[in-house]
Amino acid sequence: MYIHGHFYNEQNECIEVHIVTRNDRTRELEIGAEGSGINWTDAPVEIESQVSDTFDVLLKYQASVRLLVKNFIPDLFCASCRDAIINIYREGECLFAGFIEPQAYSQPYNEEEDEIELSCIDVLTALQYSKYRNVGMAGVTYAAVKAAAKQRSFYAIINEVLADMTSGLDILGGHDTALHYAGSMAVDIMPARRYDIFSRLAVNELLFLGDEEDNVWTTEDVLTELLKYLSLHIIQTGFSFHVFSWESVKRNEAITWKDLIGGQTVTVPHRQVDITTANVVGTDTTINVGEVYNRLQLTCKVEKMDSLVESPLEESALRSYFIARQKYMTELVSWGTGNRALDGF
Repeated sequence: MYIHGHFYNEQNECIEVHIVTRNDRTRELEIGAEGSGINWTDAPVEIESQVSDTFDVLLKYQASVRLLVKNFIPDLFCASCRDAIINIYREGECLFAGFIEPQAYSQPYNEEEDEIELSCIDVLTALQYSKYRNVGMAGVTYAAVKAAAKQRSFYAIINEVLADMTSGLDILGGHDTALHYAGSMAVDIMPARRYDIFSRLAVNELLFLGDEEDNVWTTEDVLTELLKYLSLHIIQTGFSFHVFSWESVKRNEAITWKDLIGGQTVTVPHRQVDITTANVVGTDTTINVGEVYNRLQLTCKVEKMDSLVESPLEESALRSYFIARQKYMTELVSWGTGNRALDGF
């Protein structure tokens, strides 16, 4: 089913929502159309960050779409992660591209129009639902994948993971997946090698496959470990992914991003965003600022040692090293006299 519609927010911006379930567009349903039985609520769409602190490697986003429906819509219930794809646009720009969270749909049935809420996850969040190289899916066996395992570059692994998850993600078409890198980490200071660190580092796939099928890593764990090794983070914006370090984006200077897939570069100037009525909606007079800095506390426990030289009569030392023989003495010898003996000891 293809479900789509648009509305205007308080800033008079056009917000579009497009949903395709099970890759089937034979039946079309327009939100808000007369006789469709589906309409918007007072708060139709909300996109929020799922980042807990600056140590998160995958900077995830989640969206909520709230609708009023007259009839039960079974197509919105998803058994697996990729059953339903959703794109959210603002003024023609894609803000969110992901999936409806599997096995999370529920709908009441006690009113003429019941309110439902679709919990949606982005690509980075959806990585937790798939195994590395799709082990366990139809036609992919653990034995075959392990037999073909080899040394692969970081770029080959990351590109394969993102290409697999973004296949068919663009509902309207005309958008290519981009992997932008800020050049935060490099193998040397040569400008020509600033962006090729992922191609110059490699890892053996056997690390992710484990000893048996139950131990195969999820694609989320694989991507997290590869980027954590380089102290990098990744975030999704529409159909684009950006890889960076906090140190490279907090400087008061422009950032040159390179698309590792397409090869294009784009320079984004540093800017400050002033909080005004143009980017704030509501009448609440309270501003909440979350935690920005993190404090690490290291506690050292100091223990006193009574004796430096072990006594030969200690119970732990009274054990037999050979059959029918008993250790009876531990001897320490330092040749020489005076300070020479002391230094030798």
